[in-house]
Amino acid sequence: CMENATGEQASSAPSTVDLGVFEGPMLLFGGVYSNLQALQAMLEMAKSMGIKPQHIIHTGDVVAYCAQPLASTELLKASGVHCLMGNCEESLGTGQLDCGCGFPEDSA
Repeated sequence: CMENATGEQASSAPSTVDLGVFEGPMLLFGGVYSNLQALQAMLEMAKSMGIKPQHIIHTGDVVAYCAQPLASTELLKASGVHCLMGNCEESLGTGQLDCGCGFPEDSA
C-alpha cells in the first residue's frame, strides 16, 4: 500500500499516479480501521465478483479503532490494491497525536 507505481517505497510527500483507464468493474472503498475480518470479506467479495486487485482503490484509514492494525495493513499491502493516504496514515506518518477526527479526549 505504501508503494508508488514503480514498486518503490513511497515518499512522505503526496504524489499523483495515473492509474489509466479501468475496463470492467471496479471497487472503491476505505476505512478498514484495523478490522481484519471486514477487509477479508471485502476482498473476497471483490474476487467473487471478478474485480481484479488492479481495479480496486482503497481510500485510506487502514488502521485505527479495531484490534488488528498490523494484520490489516499486511493483508491490504499483499492484496495488490491501490491505496490512498487517509488522515490516519497522514497523522502517523507526520508524528501527530491527533488524526483530526474531532473526537473528545475522553471518548476512547
